[in-house]
Amino acid sequence: MRQPVSIVITSHEHFDYTRKAVLSILLCDSTKNDEIIIVDDGSSPATREGLYGLTRNVEREIRVLDLPGIGHPALARSRQTGGEHSRYDWVLWMDNDTEWRFGDPVERLQEVWKEIPDLGAIQPQRVNHKGTVYGACRHKANLEYDGSDTEGIAFGMYPEGACWMSHKSTFEKWEFDTRLAGFEDSDIGYQLYQAGLKVVCVNDVRVYHHQWVSGAWNYVHRHPETRTRVIEKWSHLNSERFKT
Repeated sequence: MRQPVSIVITSHEHFDYTRKAVLSILLCDSTKNDEIIIVDDGSSPATREGLYGLTRNVEREIRVLDLPGIGHPALARSRQTGGEHSRYDWVLWMDNDTEWRFGDPVERLQEVWKEIPDLGAIQPQRVNHKGTVYGACRHKANLEYDGSDTEGIAFGMYPEGACWMSHKSTFEKWEFDTRLAGFEDSDIGYQLYQAGLKVVCVNDVRVYHHQWVSGAWNYVHRHPETRTRVIEKWSHLNSERFKT
């Protein structure tokens, strides 16, 4: 049976994508008991005005949390803030360029969660505008995707930011590596690994991802040194869970 969730959407400009993300959730009747929390990271007044306009929807509880900008889209900080303000133990984190075009993924993710011990985070596969399907697994040597064609469950290095779910209690004490500006999400997986917890992708449930639209991606693309730091951090790990 599906449990209610707190859906945390990280926002940095691109209001139209955030609006589409919210509407895609509202179209699912199964979300009637969920709450939606939009965490905005230093967007313009026009974007914030649009976000607050979404809260006037009476069918679901929608809240907007404003964070001051710190020079780059701090997704990890936004996710942590949303989790701290969440009502439910189940939290699903989404980037604002993600949509539920294939129905509600939550129930399936919760079912799989119960089947796998020592699980830290779980996510669906993603489909982009070209129809390309891609999952959560990455090669630690270059951070390229892998595992999209795997049937069933694929184990990954860290939860991809576009859409993933966990328990609120799992991340009450996040500690992020500030050197990884724009890529702090990789530290979530690193800490899960150190705690002996798994990250998995459920390949029979999907969400739509506009990809390369979010403010975080644009920042990382302009600062390739952050990608290098992530690779250096993961490269020393010797585990069957992570391909080289």
